[in-house]
Amino acid sequence: MQWIKYIYVLFTLLLSSAVYGQDPQFTQFYATSLYLNPALTGTIDEARVQLNSRVQWASLPGSFVTNILTADYQLPDENSGVGVSILKDKAGTIFSQSQVNGYFSYGISLNDNWNVRAGLTVGIHQQSIDQNSLIYLDQLQSNEFTSAEEISSVDYSRSYLDIGTGLIAHSKSMWVGLSAFHLATNSSSFIDSIDSTIPVRLSIHAGNKFVLSNNKYASISEVSVSPTFNLKLQGEFKQLDVGSYIHMSPLVIGMFYRGLPIGGLKSNGRQDAVSFLVGFQEEGISIGYSYDYSIGGLKGASGGSHELSLAYRFNVLKKHQKLTSSPFPHF
Repeated sequence: MQWIKYIYVLFTLLLSSAVYGQDPQFTQFYATSLYLNPALTGTIDEARVQLNSRVQWASLPGSFVTNILTADYQLPDENSGVGVSILKDKAGTIFSQSQVNGYFSYGISLNDNWNVRAGLTVGIHQQSIDQNSLIYLDQLQSNEFTSAEEISSVDYSRSYLDIGTGLIAHSKSMWVGLSAFHLATNSSSFIDSIDSTIPVRLSIHAGNKFVLSNNKYASISEVSVSPTFNLKLQGEFKQLDVGSYIHMSPLVIGMFYRGLPIGGLKSNGRQDAVSFLVGFQEEGISIGYSYDYSIGGLKGASGGSHELSLAYRFNVLKKHQKLTSSPFPHF
């Protein structure tokens, strides 16, 4: 019955290619700023470390768990920034991927109000399957262990070079950015005879920060509203995050819609989720929690998605250096 085992593994690996046809996503996309756009590397006046952990569809068997750690540092004398990220993504007990990326960005001033920054990222990505978690038909029939060593054409681990780039323009209150990932042509298939090129991931994001009040001597030093959106395009997958942050220092709250309510674009028929966020930002520390309530086909069954972010900023600039002003959210 070896042919049955082969067909099962073939189907499983083809499914895994479909799963990884879409990159991991984050509700707090500005808490994973380097993953959103390499041009955001070094856009604050300190060194920064960000940690984000996401559990997607918590009540379903084999939920998606994604963790990412990023660090970036501004080089003000060179108008540039450098950074690094480590990502680990696990889908159930079978599929997983790891990513290690380096980042570089360079910025110029167009005038007194607007700045433009370009970024580049290069990394090594690995996708793997835990073959010990596979269950074959004859195991169910005989209750015995079956080895898959005879399926020689299957590679249970695949590594490849990945390249991405980004551009962002911003003033003290407004920003607009574009980023693209998977620019190197790579196959995500675990079977050598099958070509499954990883589709390019595009992100178009923008927002505006409206400051309603700003008094550093008041108990609430700043009140601002920052509407923003993030449109993601990857192969047949299209999705829009749109919503707003309300900042009442040191408290931040937010609400977002995720889906694609535009009938003319293919959205895989999904109205995905409504997301709620609460965060705390004070003295270089940012802590955020968000919950995604499913409103699509998984409504009531998925258990929603939970995301926790933690960031710390180190003040490393010399006192005589001029601080820059950027409007980007922290979550």
